[in-house]
Amino acid sequence: FHLSPDGRYLITLEFEQETGSPDLRIYDLQRDIKSRFTSRPGLEQYPVPTPDSRRVLFRADWGDGVKLYMQTVGGFEDAEVFLDEADAIVPSSWAPDGSELVGVQSTDGGDYGTIVGVPFDGTGTIRTIISTDDRMTSPQVSPDARFVALDRTVEATAGDIVTVDLETGVESMLSRDEANESLPTWSSDGRRLYFFRGPSLYSVATDGRTPPRLEFNSSE
Repeated sequence: FHLSPDGRYLITLEFEQETGSPDLRIYDLQRDIKSRFTSRPGLEQYPVPTPDSRRVLFRADWGDGVKLYMQTVGGFEDAEVFLDEADAIVPSSWAPDGSELVGVQSTDGGDYGTIVGVPFDGTGTIRTIISTDDRMTSPQVSPDARFVALDRTVEATAGDIVTVDLETGVESMLSRDEANESLPTWSSDGRRLYFFRGPSLYSVATDGRTPPRLEFNSSE
C-alpha cells in the first residue's frame, strides 16, 4: 500500500473473495470510507500516488500487454497510459518535484534490478540512476532529492537499509540485521527513515549516528 503525500488516503491492492481478481482500492482516511479504484479484469500492481496526491500511477496488464497507467483520484476519467511496454518497470516513488517516476527496471521479471527514472510525461528516455550487481528494491527519493533510500540484498543475505548520495555516489548503510529489512520511507523533513524489520516498524536517523529505534512491535 501507499499513503498519499497529503495524508488523505491509502491506495492498496486487494483480491476479490469470489473471483480472486486483484483490484486497487482507496481508503479515504478523513471519511473512513473504502471504495474501488479499478475494476477491469486483469492484474494491477504497484500503485504510487503523484506528489500532489491527485492521481495514482500503477502497473497493469489488461489483456494488451503490461503498461503503466495514470488515473485521477475521485474523478470519473478512465486511466491513461503513462508508459507502454512497461513489463520490466516496477514503480516505487516520485522525485519530490514530480518531474520523474523512480522505480526498478528488472532484468529477470522480479521486483529488483537497476534503479531508473522515467520522465513525468512518459515520453522521454529512461535514465539509469543506480546500477550494481546487488539486489535493490523499493527506491525512495529524499525530500531534498539528494539521496535515494532502498533495501539492498547482497548475494543471499537479508535485505539492509541503505542510502545513496546522488551527487557523490557514496553509499551509507543505516541498518543491518539478520532479519530482513524492507520498504524504507522518508520522514517529511528527511531526517529519519522508517522501515520494516520483519513484521515490526523501525526508524533510524539518516545521519547514521544512532542505532535504529523500534516504533511498533506487531507481536505485542
